[in-house]
Amino acid sequence: MEGEVCARKACCCKYDRRILKLTVVGLKLRCCGDRGCHIVSLMGIRVLIEDAVALWHLERYESSLVLAISAAAGTSRLRYPASSGIASGDALANFLQDERLVLSGGNVQNLNVKLPGVDDPKYADGLVPWHIAIGSFFRNWLLHEGKLRSHISFGPRDGPTLAFSEAGLAMSPYLVLCLVRVVETARENRSEWPEVDTMPDTVLFEILFPGKQPQGLVLEYMQMRHGRYTEVRGRQEEPNAS
Repeated sequence: MEGEVCARKACCCKYDRRILKLTVVGLKLRCCGDRGCHIVSLMGIRVLIEDAVALWHLERYESSLVLAISAAAGTSRLRYPASSGIASGDALANFLQDERLVLSGGNVQNLNVKLPGVDDPKYADGLVPWHIAIGSFFRNWLLHEGKLRSHISFGPRDGPTLAFSEAGLAMSPYLVLCLVRVVETARENRSEWPEVDTMPDTVLFEILFPGKQPQGLVLEYMQMRHGRYTEVRGRQEEPNAS
């Protein structure tokens, strides 16, 4: 049937390894009747997050982090659009700063990490805010060098969010899942996750801060989040106001 994913047993997507590779990165074959099959893109922020979660469960944490950060970068551009005059890198940094309390499981707000080999006058002695380290340096190393530096690694799942030793920095794999959570629940992604848009704040609090009490910094975060939602909703509905 036209417009549906082709399910014919003899379809080329069943046998062509090149096509199978394409489906992994967000492409599918659609059957258009007599016109045959063609490839359409299904890539989007939600697809990136779904792939990141799948890789996380396979313990491919570095690959999962790349996709999760890419989804976060896309979300940051919705929160801080180019029209605001904010560069794309700064938009991601701002987004991660907004969400750093969630990324740390409600435990860490301000923390600098030492990154040997970082030559940037903005960061004396290689001390970089940890959310900047993840969104900028870790991301660039993975994208351009294919791996994290030798002194940066993922620790066990039951380990602390960030663990420092003479060997370097170890991150908990759950840090990646926290990044997934903030992207999924970002108000800017209402169209990607419409089911989240109807959740009450009490449910969202359990998702973002499992095991925490709604007080102190986490309560302030939820209040700021609610205010951001009101702002985003008004901006998204403004073109239809007339």
